[in-house]
Amino acid sequence: MSEKKEKGASADYEVGYRRPPVHTRFRKGHSGNPRGRGARGKTLLEAIDQALRGKVVVTENGARKKVPRIEVAARMVANKAAAGDLAVIRFIAQHCREVNEEVGPTIQLIVSDDDMRL
Repeated sequence: MSEKKEKGASADYEVGYRRPPVHTRFRKGHSGNPRGRGARGKTLLEAIDQALRGKVVVTENGARKKVPRIEVAARMVANKAAAGDLAVIRFIAQHCREVNEEVGPTIQLIVSDDDMRL
């Protein structure tokens, strides 16, 4: 053992447990995983976020323009609330803090207990 031999330098190098053949070893400077780790899959929230940020073509006042889907959904909610849909009005009152602080007490006066049970 006093004499050290370089790995793979001599022909009598013994291949065995924890002694791989020289031609199969990782070369210096090369990764053992060249393609890297696989891409992480999208979560449901990421997929929904990407879908809502996607653009859709809308015709408004005779002009076609691309608008994010989330903006289209917000306009539809606002239109339904303006039409008097109580479920949408309740949704807006519960989920929008600014609207809830300003309009919340007024909505409670207008909407009866029977309407709230719906």
